[in-house]
Amino acid sequence: MRTRTRKEAVYKGIRVSPGIFIGKVTIIARPSVTVSTRKLRSDKAVEEEIQKFMAARDMFVKDLERGITTLPESILTVVQSQISILKDPNLEREVIAIIREERRPAEYAVNKVLQKLSRQLQRSESDYMRERAEEIKRMASDFVLRIQNSGHLQGHKVILRNRAIVTDDLSVQETLRSIRAGAKAFAFSAGGKTSHAGIIIRNYHLPAVFALGDEFISSVSTGDRVIVDGYTGVVIVHPKKATLLRYKGLRERYKLQEKKLLELKDKPAMTSDQVRLTLLANIDVPDELDLVKNYGAQGIGLFRTEYLFESYKLDEAIQTRIYRKVARQVYPGPLVIRLFDLGADKVFGREMKHPALGMRGIRVLLKDEKLLRTQIRAIIKANQQGNVKLMIPMVSLLEEVEAVKEILKQEYRQLKSNPVNKALQLPELGIMIETPSAALMSDILADHVNFFSIGTNDLTQYVLAVARGDAELAHMYNHLHPAVLRSIKWVCDNAHRKNVWVGVCGELASDPLGVPLLIGMRVDELSVAPGALLTTKNIINSVPYEEAKELVNKVMKLSTVDEVRDAVTSFLKKYVEEIVLEGGAYHEDKA
Repeated sequence: MRTRTRKEAVYKGIRVSPGIFIGKVTIIARPSVTVSTRKLRSDKAVEEEIQKFMAARDMFVKDLERGITTLPESILTVVQSQISILKDPNLEREVIAIIREERRPAEYAVNKVLQKLSRQLQRSESDYMRERAEEIKRMASDFVLRIQNSGHLQGHKVILRNRAIVTDDLSVQETLRSIRAGAKAFAFSAGGKTSHAGIIIRNYHLPAVFALGDEFISSVSTGDRVIVDGYTGVVIVHPKKATLLRYKGLRERYKLQEKKLLELKDKPAMTSDQVRLTLLANIDVPDELDLVKNYGAQGIGLFRTEYLFESYKLDEAIQTRIYRKVARQVYPGPLVIRLFDLGADKVFGREMKHPALGMRGIRVLLKDEKLLRTQIRAIIKANQQGNVKLMIPMVSLLEEVEAVKEILKQEYRQLKSNPVNKALQLPELGIMIETPSAALMSDILADHVNFFSIGTNDLTQYVLAVARGDAELAHMYNHLHPAVLRSIKWVCDNAHRKNVWVGVCGELASDPLGVPLLIGMRVDELSVAPGALLTTKNIINSVPYEEAKELVNKVMKLSTVDEVRDAVTSFLKKYVEEIVLEGGAYHEDKA
């Protein structure tokens, strides 16, 4: 009997960890969770449920702590962050209160508390915080299962060795367990780059693509052959023979390219006609510093601090310790710390009808001065070696800059009045240029700050009036739009006239088609995801500045995205390998 040939299907997701896997998959299905809402009829039953909660919580912590000493430091903090949530006295207090006051079982109380926390995080403008929300949901599910199974969580008894794991998402424990069991790639229907699973997988240098959607999950079964392309964010199910041959060749080409790129690690980012740029990395959590070191960044151009907010927003000591540790590790390179970029929903619990246009970033921080001053003091106290810089998010008014500048000076004078702080230095002050008003006023703003960092993702959405992530208008959202590029050039020209250095920390900085344009605009610094460092450096080192400048002059006269794309692609083909244009760069949709 002839076997029916299954049709090749291609699914596009988010590239999370580079590499190419060709082989079979194992599906890991999440067990369904039903939470009991029954009423407890006696005081004895209430106390039994409290004990059940405590026992399951202690077992959960014990399982996370098991083998923790063998983990690399970059993953250790990921596990510790989950442990800190479970050990949080507020969690214990709220769960016990629900069990006693509402007379509900432990699983109901745990689920209610963690789901509430998840919803709060989900409303955030921060991608990082929204990904934490999904992890809290998973933690709630795992916790309920543990309560129902006397503290234990059953492992998946499936073949993992030399397989690609296909699932909706994995907890920290499940991710580590899968890697230790020999999994070689990951394809998730959900998840994001800064999820803890993503951080762990990148640390182990395994290909991964996330956010592939429910249709992908339903299209594949255990034992099916797939290709996981972590370079371009593509997963191919039931690949044809021709596709397999092409990817086997592509995998070898990538390996050769990576070998060549690693030779650039310790070389400066300098154009072929000897114009030097500064190449830095964007990070969400300190765990990513190992990747930064591996790829030779000169420092951190954007440290997003939102992950600290939930647990340490008013804990000056812990914030100081974290900032100081990162500053020491990247010294003598810079550490640019962005103040909390949060919405009013996160800080004040206020419903936001228009999050992108409402209370977020510095607008929120100036309303909560205690929060702002705590973070500013921590940043000042971390600047013992003079390499820490403070950056203000979402600036649209000069008054916002002046207000932060005054608070920075006040806190610095106060701290310096104590002899124990005599080594502290005043951090340089910079702003994110991500609103049209900041771009248009950049000539005036330049008189009040030390540096600009252009957040091209938000700038693109505001210039084009297209919300990031709007699927219906996704075809219109493009940072190569002439209006966006003209805005960036305007900012660069104003900055240089005022002797203010200007960087770019949005996705345009790691887009192969964006890099030569930024070189030609004479951007001083590019800050990119750790995985994009070497590819970006390769383009910088291959392109002559004088010709990139001519390219910019040409592009400034063009009218459409397609015209810009064609012009830059034609230019780049003269200087870099075609594989770079096929998607070798590792992008991020942030900043």
